[in-house]
Amino acid sequence: PASLTVDSGLGLAMDGLQPGRETCRRCKEARVDLCRRHWALPILGEWDCSEKGGLHLVSEFAKVTGGLALYEKARSRADLPNATSRLSPYLRFGVVSPRSLHYALRDAALPAEAKQVMSRRLFWRDLAYFQHWCFPQMSTRSVRPHHDLQEWTSGAEGKQFLKAWTTGYTGYPMVDAAMREMAQTGWMNQAVRIIAAGFLTEFLNLPWQDGHKWFNDQLIDADAPINAMMWQNAGRAGVDQWNFVVDPEAGSQDPTGEYVKRWVPEVARLRAFGVDVMHRPWTATPSQLKAAGIDLGATYPNRIITDLPAAREKTVRAMHRMLLQHPEWRTGSGHDVIMLATGQYVRAHTRPEFRFIRDDGTLTPLEQRDRPVDEAVEEAIIEIHDVLADAPRQKNADLMVTSRVEKVVRKNKWHEQAMYDKLERMPKQAPAPIAAGGDRRRRWN
Repeated sequence: PASLTVDSGLGLAMDGLQPGRETCRRCKEARVDLCRRHWALPILGEWDCSEKGGLHLVSEFAKVTGGLALYEKARSRADLPNATSRLSPYLRFGVVSPRSLHYALRDAALPAEAKQVMSRRLFWRDLAYFQHWCFPQMSTRSVRPHHDLQEWTSGAEGKQFLKAWTTGYTGYPMVDAAMREMAQTGWMNQAVRIIAAGFLTEFLNLPWQDGHKWFNDQLIDADAPINAMMWQNAGRAGVDQWNFVVDPEAGSQDPTGEYVKRWVPEVARLRAFGVDVMHRPWTATPSQLKAAGIDLGATYPNRIITDLPAAREKTVRAMHRMLLQHPEWRTGSGHDVIMLATGQYVRAHTRPEFRFIRDDGTLTPLEQRDRPVDEAVEEAIIEIHDVLADAPRQKNADLMVTSRVEKVVRKNKWHEQAMYDKLERMPKQAPAPIAAGGDRRRRWN
């Protein structure tokens, strides 16, 4: 709002505002260091941080004509501002109670099938808290500990990739739009969070901890358990692994092009030649680029990687080498093994492409390993997930979950230290570098 001003009386209409930048155009003209001192003003202008504002969002979202009616089928649409609730910051800080939101969804005058996905999101929130309780250091260490020993893109190339990703200058408009929206508003749609996270972990081959740290710094709804769970799953290192890879250039989350148009205005004029061209500016003809006023590499960056399949193959091969060097953390069927706080081992579902592997790329079942899997504990964990998934139909689900979790991790505090002591005794040698010319090893620390 215009009432939010700074020393010079300058309002919020500022170009290129990003935390840590020396100045922006309007600040420079006003001779104030606004970006460094007042970078949060656009975020404050984006949100009504009061309880009244949060409850208003709840009531509007739950209306028959509100966003809840769209959520089931359109929640991945970044170009539709009301396709999601935008309630995550209010839940994060307790401004809106998850129980009040649950009952608002339950009482909404919509069919049950139109409300089930949104209702389930609340229980996924509890799942994240449960995982964080079981694995207290999951914000920094992988639940699958051997995954921290993967060989990552490092050195100058790794720094270049990370800088381009964090600033929204990767050359992929959907990725850049997501990162710029987060910098300006402190928030972004879950669908584009998945695009940004997948691009970092699947194509740039950077550790999930880098993305987790940046999101934790930038998001106003950053919640330690949720952020850690989602990034671990994106990085294939958590209790679950995402069973999909999102194409960063497809633009299916922005079929109208409105999202990219708003956050990446450099390529907005390409929409006249088709939304697909705007999402893939490198496919535009020279005459189209000229008409849109675009000089790739100058007015908008070239892609930091040009061969997505090859980049993904590099990541997969690095995963294969790491997994083959640590058979002690795998079952005979190729699934990863997770160590619980009780000191017991359970099987973690692993994607097929990482289960049956040889270093030459052929798919062959791994030999049977000596480490047994405690099936009883594994069944208990499965039961816990089932209770969380079914919780919308159970009034006392939270009590049931607490009871069952206590049976599995009753001695959590004592075994937690024992578990990490054991991890510290693991061999501290990482896999060999992907390519010759420089030590790219990432050591356990």
